[in-house]
Amino acid sequence: MHRRTALSLVAAGFLTRPALAQDAWPGRAIRLLVGFPPGGGVDLLARVLAEKMHQHLGQPLVIENRPGQAAGLATEIGARAAPDGYTLTMANIGTMTINPHLYRNYLDTTREVTPISRIVTYNVFVFIPAELPVRSLSEFVAYARARPGQLNYGSAGTGGITHIAAELLNRAAGVQIVHVPYRGSAPAMADVAGGRLQMQTDIWGVGEGMVQSGRVRAIAVSGPRRSPLAPEVPTAIEQGVPFELEGWQAMVGPAGLSRPIVDRVNAAVRSALADPEVAQRIRAQGNEPAPSTPEELAALIAHGRPTMGEVIRAAGIEAG
Repeated sequence: MHRRTALSLVAAGFLTRPALAQDAWPGRAIRLLVGFPPGGGVDLLARVLAEKMHQHLGQPLVIENRPGQAAGLATEIGARAAPDGYTLTMANIGTMTINPHLYRNYLDTTREVTPISRIVTYNVFVFIPAELPVRSLSEFVAYARARPGQLNYGSAGTGGITHIAAELLNRAAGVQIVHVPYRGSAPAMADVAGGRLQMQTDIWGVGEGMVQSGRVRAIAVSGPRRSPLAPEVPTAIEQGVPFELEGWQAMVGPAGLSRPIVDRVNAAVRSALADPEVAQRIRAQGNEPAPSTPEELAALIAHGRPTMGEVIRAAGIEAG
């Protein structure tokens, strides 16, 4: 009798150890991988978020910048980490739905990561030179259709969201505007302002200064609704062009991350985004706070992958 009791107690001890370890999480600093260099928009977003999540979780989130492979390097490092909650990754529409079609042996983002929460959404604007004799997207589409293969658009690089967005617009509008890849959005926008490019699809912050100076015109926004950053700019849908794309940033962990840890991180993200100061700083960057459940993020990834793959194949896009 005593022996059975002792064995039962030992077994119970083994069964409760994972729960006890889980309850103690986090017991040390958490690594947050960012696939972009310090000082960029995603890095700043991560730092704003980490500051408030620290207060909720009781441990600091240490930013580790690992740029490379269109931010995919950080995503792959994060996916290979132990699923103990001490390595999290800033993910986005590109690393989760575009990169799998561009890079060989890239991880399967529907199986090899644990979705935690979407963080923000953002709109993509259609920018054209102010000197171009059109004032709306519908006029620009007519202008481009009359000149197939004669107009050029710039992007921040082959396979990035600014490239994919323009190809989506090509398909939606039935036009043939030729891609010219740049090393970053700023030099491409400078060539739009100078009239050397006829279009660029990018976030508001990239073109805002040029629009305000009168050198560039914003003629459409890709989101499902107008952007609060430029409410005077109509959506593409409003103008009769079925071009809709909403970019997003998210947080993920390695596959196998336990649900209690996922839920705690999700709650920390929600708590941070609910802070008025954090929300204001995020909106100033051109993003809209948009937390989600893990299931909603998983659905975004699962739906987005085949959609992006179809665009990439149709346009013949290959990683640069």
